[in-house]
Amino acid sequence: MKDLDYSVDILTTPEPITGEDQLDPRKYGVIVESGWKKGLLLPDLEGVDTPEQQVNISSQKAGIEPYEPKNSTVSRSEGTNKTQSSKLKVYS
Repeated sequence: MKDLDYSVDILTTPEPITGEDQLDPRKYGVIVESGWKKGLLLPDLEGVDTPEQQVNISSQKAGIEPYEPKNSTVSRSEGTNKTQSSKLKVYS
């Protein structure tokens, strides 16, 4: 048997924000939307220390280029992480 580790992030309903000062990378995930493009970044990720980094990474994931007009909306969502370990039966 092999061990299987999995992680599930549970997010609250997104709420629009008016500025990066309403973000906390440890507490909130961020969603950036521009037209049909949308990028999500989960909270409390290693190496993401500032709201500016959160928004930039989410924008990149959405395919929103830095030169595009800044008509995007930003929302935050509080998250919790649940990690589990299980035994997985492998049949061969």
